[in-house]
Amino acid sequence: MYLITKVLVIIGGINWGLVGLGMILGKESAWNLVSLLLGSMPTVEALVYILVGVAAVLMIFGCKCRKCMIPMETTHTTETTTTTQNSSI
Repeated sequence: MYLITKVLVIIGGINWGLVGLGMILGKESAWNLVSLLLGSMPTVEALVYILVGVAAVLMIFGCKCRKCMIPMETTHTTETTTTTQNSSI
């Protein structure tokens, strides 16, 4: 889930960067990547924007589901163990 969230936030960030660049250059609609790719399908385009927004909220607050928490706990435990082992060397 974290990887999907990260990819969606990156896509959204790149898209907004391109929209801003297009606004400076005076061609804002020509630089909207999502609109260029999905312009003929407005419902799918809206769904992409919603998913990017949800992904951003998940990045801000973090996902609290069991599936996402287990790898984080395992990673944290491994990092702590590695740090402890390196400190004793």
